[in-house]
Amino acid sequence: MLSEQDYSLLANVIEEPTREGTSISGVVRFSAVYSATSNRFLILDDDAYSQDGARLAGAYRIKIEDRINTPDSRLPALFIEGIDPTMNRHFNQSDRSACLCSPFEEDGFIQPTFDVEKYFYELVIPFLYGQKFFDGESRWPWSELSHGAMGILESYESVGTAENANECLGRILREKPLWNKAKVMLEMKHEIKGHYHCLCGKLDHFRRCHPQALAGLRRLRSDIELHSLTLLDVMPLFVSSRERPLSSYASLLLRFPSNSLFSDMLPSRRRYFM
Repeated sequence: MLSEQDYSLLANVIEEPTREGTSISGVVRFSAVYSATSNRFLILDDDAYSQDGARLAGAYRIKIEDRINTPDSRLPALFIEGIDPTMNRHFNQSDRSACLCSPFEEDGFIQPTFDVEKYFYELVIPFLYGQKFFDGESRWPWSELSHGAMGILESYESVGTAENANECLGRILREKPLWNKAKVMLEMKHEIKGHYHCLCGKLDHFRRCHPQALAGLRRLRSDIELHSLTLLDVMPLFVSSRERPLSSYASLLLRFPSNSLFSDMLPSRRRYFM
């Protein structure tokens, strides 16, 4: 995905750039501010002034690398040195790469072609800002999605479309116990009730425990019905996502019948995702 032009651009914004194979590493310095009141994130110039929000500056040694396997993300992988890559910090536990955004948002960065500037300024810099904020507050500056399949459903509620239904189902399928319960709810003849036990496994009402995931599951079911899709029995297709890429089985799940660069943006709960 990363072209020679992309590597050249990254070399201009990363200090001490080192190219090795399909990766580039170096130090990224940033100064930025996020206002929880306006929900706006702004990358600042050295002499810029902002009185609204938490202004933070920092520097991290990073590595950006083309992905060989893409079951978790199609974007180039981001690795950060000196940070414990835990789930709470939103790192993918399979390869310790950063979870930069919902999979349903990735087309905005890679279609029609990969936009490395947008990737760097709208995903990498805010993620580094979030790490700096987490160092001091042990939380994210903005609201966040849940981990795993529950986060997938929350993301589907806010940015998913019927075109994402296959991918949504494929990702939920990776968590077999949760999928078993979700599949029952998707096949119900009546409405998915909020008082049902939450899919996460807690013995709490779905509407109280993960209300946005409930809304996402309802929307997914609505998209299936609205577009006359047929939910197939995919349980025999279940395999570990480490063994079989998503693209190899996702198409089987549903059957269709015949002014500084990106300096001003709106972070949201869908930004960071596991």
